[in-house]
Amino acid sequence: MIKHTKSRKGDYKVAGIFFKFPFFRDTFLGTSLVFLVSFFENNSLWFIPLVLIILASKFGVSISFSIIGILSYSFIFSTMLLSGFAMILVRSISDFLYLKDSRKIYENYSGAIVFVIMLSFMVGNVLFRAYQYKTLAVWLFVSFSVLQTVLLFVGAIEKTHALVLPVLFIFSSLIILFKIFGNIINEKYLLVIISFSMGFLTFIANSIITKHLRISTHLKFDFLHYARKYPELLLIAFFYYFSYWIDNIIMWFKKGLEVAPNIIISPNYDFPLFIAAISFTPAIVLFSLGIETTFLKKYLSFFSAIKNNKTLEQIEARLEEIQASMKHILLETTLVAITIAILDLSASKFLNKWLSKFSITVFRLGAIGHLFNVIFMLMLTIHLYFNFYKEAFIGVLISFSVNLILTAFCRSMAPGLGFLLAFFSGSVFLLRKMNLKDLVFKIYSSQQHGLEKVERISWRP
Repeated sequence: MIKHTKSRKGDYKVAGIFFKFPFFRDTFLGTSLVFLVSFFENNSLWFIPLVLIILASKFGVSISFSIIGILSYSFIFSTMLLSGFAMILVRSISDFLYLKDSRKIYENYSGAIVFVIMLSFMVGNVLFRAYQYKTLAVWLFVSFSVLQTVLLFVGAIEKTHALVLPVLFIFSSLIILFKIFGNIINEKYLLVIISFSMGFLTFIANSIITKHLRISTHLKFDFLHYARKYPELLLIAFFYYFSYWIDNIIMWFKKGLEVAPNIIISPNYDFPLFIAAISFTPAIVLFSLGIETTFLKKYLSFFSAIKNNKTLEQIEARLEEIQASMKHILLETTLVAITIAILDLSASKFLNKWLSKFSITVFRLGAIGHLFNVIFMLMLTIHLYFNFYKEAFIGVLISFSVNLILTAFCRSMAPGLGFLLAFFSGSVFLLRKMNLKDLVFKIYSSQQHGLEKVERISWRP
């Protein structure tokens, strides 16, 4: 997300986060805190329920497959449902931040919450229509959707770090609760506890937003205008997440287990792929930090040079700095991802005590697949920064198509191969299409300067 803020003297600013203590600057402690906050900002939606489940099982609470299924469906389908909407919100919030219009941000925040509650309530009722605790499952689904939306706005005002202590408070309180009542908590009460925890965090996040932004009581839906203006963003986000989970969905219906009415999962496929996914979290956080610091600084400097009518030589020099930062981030992220993949493959031979041969194959192919997914996400993000929407859409469409076709035909022979080749092919396409050589000319020719616009193969001043 683009953060239009100024760093003040004595502040440690990275990834849009301020630590107002001089001794944090360039220290291991400061870097670690920023890494942890960035991890929380990007992964809280799955991390919090996962920790709650681990804590519950540790203290004797029975974790049924139906609970896992409800949580999986809530996370996966709320993310897919709101992925395009979230992309549109990010675009609109960035514009409002650039205009320093906090009133519009809050009014659209209020409108977005109403929109998300209504939409997720309707979808949740369809998803969990036959589940015995339908009301609780729908409440959980709505909680996932609303929290996802609220966190976008908390990140926009750079207050994500303020949620760390409330999360620790939730974990501490639940440890005490599970320790005392663990043996008597059943599936119904566990759903209540998880939903209440997500709701409590949403309440705290809403309080933070209200404190820093509330200057109006009106609802606005300007983000819907952005949806009409940038429909490709909706498609890019939706097809990315669909390409990420389409292999899971196919495996549910071909090799799945119905853990509750209309709730089907495939533990032998889902679990190893999920373990492979979370092992790559450090690489994802690393590239997010690189984008929001090194790259963003060069990116804003480049467009500032254009806005301030700098000479062509100065503009092209800024463009070269962007290219250098992109190469650095790509190399650094790829090396970390390769290291993680090697560690995963090395560890896989010790997993036969817990996983079947089928699941170990999924884990190995999933690890390599997530290596390419990290590269794909990085390149997709850069394409979106430069408004290369057509190339980004083709990239996610390639990944979706490859994963869909290969998983449908190779699900038994090579489970996880569709996921691997999907993001390998998508990464290759986006890497080949990333060309900033004509960027200055493209920006110039897109302006409404009243001159005749012509197409040129390359820009020659």
